[in-house]
Amino acid sequence: MVCIIETLLKHGEKELIENTVLKLKKIEPRHPIIETANKTLRRMQVLNKMSEIFSISISDIQKLNGIEFEIFLENQFVKSGFKVERTKGSGDFGADLIIETASGTRVSIQAKRYKQKANLKAVQEVVASLAHYQADFGIVITTSGFFQSAIDLAETNNVELWDEDKLIQFLSGDSSFSMLNNN
Repeated sequence: MVCIIETLLKHGEKELIENTVLKLKKIEPRHPIIETANKTLRRMQVLNKMSEIFSISISDIQKLNGIEFEIFLENQFVKSGFKVERTKGSGDFGADLIIETASGTRVSIQAKRYKQKANLKAVQEVVASLAHYQADFGIVITTSGFFQSAIDLAETNNVELWDEDKLIQFLSGDSSFSMLNNN
């Protein structure tokens, strides 16, 4: 049964996954594949919601070039009620966007539309931008994931890392995972 769920997860068969998970819960309620399947189902729901709301899919976003990705994010932050300033393309001191919350919190954002994991340099850039733009914290947003060195540096420098899953969550209207939600 576990092999069936793993195969279904690879192919994104929502209804079959749900039915198979229900059967597996009866047999082995604490099997680790159940949480993996539930996470995949939640992700599929968010992706569907995102494509309905924005008429765009994550694969469309991954096809954008760097500047297009920055503009896309700028538009999404504006739609979410933030004041947004896009920095100049080169010599931007490590930030692509500066956003401000309703309460005046300033956030420096580094946008990385990558297929591979974002590295330490992306975090170093946003860390360097914090003082220059008088930002309260930074965010690195990528369409992939992060290397451990980037994660480690972010944790010690007041920088949030938004991987593809968090980006999708934000685009679907949920920023509960972020310090943005508290400001």
